[in-house]
Amino acid sequence: MENLFIFLITFVVVFLVMLALHYKKKKRGELKNSKEILILHHRFKVDKKKINPETVGLLFCLIYSLIIAVVGTIAGTIDFSYAWRLLIAFALMMALMFSAYGLTALYYKRKK
Repeated sequence: MENLFIFLITFVVVFLVMLALHYKKKKRGELKNSKEILILHHRFKVDKKKINPETVGLLFCLIYSLIIAVVGTIAGTIDFSYAWRLLIAFALMMALMFSAYGLTALYYKRKK
């Protein structure tokens, strides 16, 4: 039960911070050149015309918040030394981020 509470608090705090940063980028007009869109376009060959910067930004705010909350909760519950926790958290974060970008690219490639 304690892990669920930690997960929810982490998720909400990170999501609110990411959302504030998203709206700050939107206000400055930097959404079209954000790193998420550039990665989807160059690495996964997604057409820029199919990508709506507002929805991609909000989607990645949600995805990043979920990834950070999951990784933090899992790394906090593992009963290993600090170095092993960091190594496992890093590997898990990279795997989740790569799969999130891959699934998002797959969605936008199939979008008509």
